[in-house]
Amino acid sequence: MPAPLPELTIVLERALSVGDPERVREARRSLAAAFPDTEAGADASFRLGLDVLFTSGDLDAAIEHLRNATRAKSAKAAMSARASLGILLLRQGKFQQAVFELRKVASQKPPTLGAAQAMSIVVD
Repeated sequence: MPAPLPELTIVLERALSVGDPERVREARRSLAAAFPDTEAGADASFRLGLDVLFTSGDLDAAIEHLRNATRAKSAKAAMSARASLGILLLRQGKFQQAVFELRKVASQKPPTLGAAQAMSIVVD
């Protein structure tokens, strides 16, 4: 049975405060696995996706984390993850999937800067 959400959040905060990247990754993995449909879980998945992308360049692993982040429907991180996911799918040449994801971002209400950027990518 996973630890409660507040406990995992504290573990993540402590790892961040000491600046230990591996402890931060482990805390985010735990949070994302135990609470995938929450804001905290979506944020953890989104940040794991970015971490994998920038540290190892592994597009497939980054995409997996970003997809997980998009499953939290009301999470703020979900839209950022969706935009990043769309861009990575473009990079892989998966144009139809990329346009699908970016259109979801572009159609969000109320309109945001992210939505405008996604729309500019879709119409180019």
